[in-house]
This record gives sequence, C-alpha cells and structure tokens, in this order.
Amino acid sequence: AACRAAELLVAMGQPDRAIAAARPALDTDPYHERAYRALAEAYRSLDDHTSARAILDRGSEQIGVDLT
Repeated sequence: AACRAAELLVAMGQPDRAIAAARPALDTDPYHERAYRALAEAYRSLDDHTSARAILDRGSEQIGVDLT
C-alpha cells in the first residue's frame, strides 16, 4: 500500500510525500522492485537525478534485476 501511495503522490506532483511513503516500503521489504522505482521517480520529480540513479543502482544490486 505504501508503494502504491508513493506512485500516486508522484503522479499528483507531491514527490516529497512520495519519498516519505516509499522509504518505509523499502524498510519493510528491501526486495520490492516497485518501491525502488517509485522512490527513484520521486527523486526525478525533484530533479535529483543523482539520488534517483543511486536508488535504482541499490535496488538492482539488492534484487539482482537491472532496474535502469
């Protein structure tokens, strides 16, 4: 649910709130691919491409799937 909330918050133009929603999803399940993608998209919405890339790289390493 937290991951879906993050996706919706990004779509609604509220990336700060999306980040706050996605972080607990990853804390709960560090293998949740959609949570990594939602968090990266929230950072992209803030024009923080460095953080977005770092999140995708971390997720790729964690779950063994290329998220980029």
